[in-house]
Amino acid sequence: MSVEYEFHTLAMLFPKIVGERFESLVASIKANGVRIPIVIYQGKILDGVNRYLATKELGVECPTQVYEGDDPLTYVADLNLQQRDLTYDERKKIAAAMTNLGHGSNQHKAKVEPPVGGSSEEVAPVSAKAAATKMHVSQRSVERERAKQKAEASPEVNKSVEAGTMSLRAAVNTLKPDTRKDVLADVIARRAKKDMRTDVYKALKRTYDTMLKDFTALQMERDSLLAEKAKHKDALREVVAENMQLKEKVKASTLMIEQLRRRLEVKIDHQLIDELNRKLAEQAAEIEKLTKCAAAKAELIGEGAQS
Repeated sequence: MSVEYEFHTLAMLFPKIVGERFESLVASIKANGVRIPIVIYQGKILDGVNRYLATKELGVECPTQVYEGDDPLTYVADLNLQQRDLTYDERKKIAAAMTNLGHGSNQHKAKVEPPVGGSSEEVAPVSAKAAATKMHVSQRSVERERAKQKAEASPEVNKSVEAGTMSLRAAVNTLKPDTRKDVLADVIARRAKKDMRTDVYKALKRTYDTMLKDFTALQMERDSLLAEKAKHKDALREVVAENMQLKEKVKASTLMIEQLRRRLEVKIDHQLIDELNRKLAEQAAEIEKLTKCAAAKAELIGEGAQS
C-alpha cells in the first residue's frame, strides 16, 4: 500500500500541470518509472507534486528523499524555474503569493495552514524584494500583484464597485487594516499613472497634430517645388529643341552659302572666257582685215610691175 503525503505550502505556490502535459507525465512514468524521487520536507511533499499525483493515478510506489537544506523556498523555486517554462505573469503571481507566507504572531516564523492536509507548517516570511529576486521579476510588479490579489479577495465588493453602488474608497475600507494601505497605494498609483498617461497622450496628440500640420505643409511645398522643377525641365527641353533647330538652320545656311559661292565662282569663269573669246574674235577680224589689205596691196603692186 502506497504512503499518503500532504503537499507543503511552498510546493503549492507553483501551479500543477494539467491536461496533455499531465497525461504525458503519466505515460512516461508508466513506461520508465519515476526517475527523480519526490522531496519530503516537514513530512510533506516539497518537490514532486505532479510526479506524486501521476503515481497515485497509476497505483505505483513513488521513491522519496528528505530535504536536508536550510532554504526550502529557494530550493523549490530554483527547481521549478529550471524544469518548467513559467511565463512572466505566472512568476509574478507566484512571487506575490510568496509574500503572503509566514505572516503571523512570530515575526521570524509563523504557522500557516497548508492547502492540503490538516497539520500546520513553519514558514519564514518573505519580502517582496526577496520574492522578486527568487522568481526573476521586478519588485514593483510583485507589490502591484499582491495589492491586486488582496483587492480581489471579495467578489461582492468588486461587483458593487463595478456597478457604481460602492465607491472605491469604501471598497478599500472593507479590507483588513493591514492591507488597506497597500491596496489604496496601488489604486492611487494606478490612477496617477492613468492620469499621467492621459496627460502624456494629450501632449503626444498635440505634438502629433503639430507635426502632421508641419508635414502637410512640407509636403505641399515639396509638391510645389516638384511642379516648378517639372516646368523648368519643360522649358529646358524647349530651349534644347530650339538650339537644335538653330543648329540645323545654321548648317543649312552654311551649305547654301557654299553652293552660292561655287556657283559664283563658276559664273565668274564663264565671263572671263566670254571676254577672251570676244577679244580673240576681234583680233581674228583685225588679222583678216590686215590680210585682205596686204593682199590688195600685193595685187596692186603686181599690176604696176606688169605695166
